[in-house]
Amino acid sequence: MKRSIDDEFSEYVAPHIWNFKPESVSDLMLRPEPVIEWLIESLWVDKSRGLIAGNPGVGKTWMALEMLFSVASGTPCLGRFAVKQGAVLLVEEESSVMNLARRVHCMARGRGILGNELSNFYHLTRQFIKIPKHERELIGFIKAHEIKLVVFDSLRRFHGVDENSSDKMQPILDSFARINIEAETSVVLIHHLSKQKDEKNVKKPVFERMRGTSDLWAWRDCIIGIEGVPDETTASCSFQFRDAESPKPILIKRDIDAVSGAVALNVQNIEDSEEFTERSSAILDYLKEHQPASKDTVCAGSKGRKQINARVFDMLVEKGLIVKHGFKWELPESSINGTQ
Repeated sequence: MKRSIDDEFSEYVAPHIWNFKPESVSDLMLRPEPVIEWLIESLWVDKSRGLIAGNPGVGKTWMALEMLFSVASGTPCLGRFAVKQGAVLLVEEESSVMNLARRVHCMARGRGILGNELSNFYHLTRQFIKIPKHERELIGFIKAHEIKLVVFDSLRRFHGVDENSSDKMQPILDSFARINIEAETSVVLIHHLSKQKDEKNVKKPVFERMRGTSDLWAWRDCIIGIEGVPDETTASCSFQFRDAESPKPILIKRDIDAVSGAVALNVQNIEDSEEFTERSSAILDYLKEHQPASKDTVCAGSKGRKQINARVFDMLVEKGLIVKHGFKWELPESSINGTQ
């Protein structure tokens, strides 16, 4: 006898067997309207998940360690951004215990922090942690130690699937999301950019050049994009947040004491950098030959990445070195005549 539709779905009518928890929007609105809370002011939203992305050697791990040191010690990140102090965890599968030890010794000296002041800074290095295999153990450890920030270095080391496959990466990302939600902690994945060398890809914003499936973009709450020359001490940091306004890019500089080897990361005034000098000259030269022109045209046509050019362009406007001409921009007449 053929079953009716009502018969077929009758087993799902009883609320006690539902695997989800529906809620009325009216109930949702009875709770206070949420406000953005920062783990690291302007850099990372509290209890969020996301990525630090960049090419090899540009300073991704240094930036992650800076965030970990800041939260663990309660001292400002990059010497400027306030933090919520708490325990942190680094899950390190990219480098060795010796490499990590050397870095943390250098950074501790740079901050004037003693080893016994970092008892709330935990690490799991080269212990072959895999996701989702060790998910439940990690959640238990994080909750037991009230960890506020967990960094996984790097994403590719925690799974063995094709990062370009949405179907294969979804269980991995779901597992990291459960760690974030169930343990009520911030989860940071260090990740690499695509190796594509074509000019079109190079000009894309760093967030659009991440390696792997586009599901990474949908999964994230926060992204820090780091760009620079490999093994140099200066890099540009860009930010993208789902729920908060993204700040303008900043330059970070890794200062190394020649005698003690102490390492300190700080925000560098962009106007004091060689990159600003090069970019501003390229923008002014381009505009001199093509004026008037739109900001988008100038930033795309000048040397370097469009996103960074846009930041330099805005600073040149603030300085009065570029002026508005209708809907476009040009150099001041005094500059063209050589009187400025």
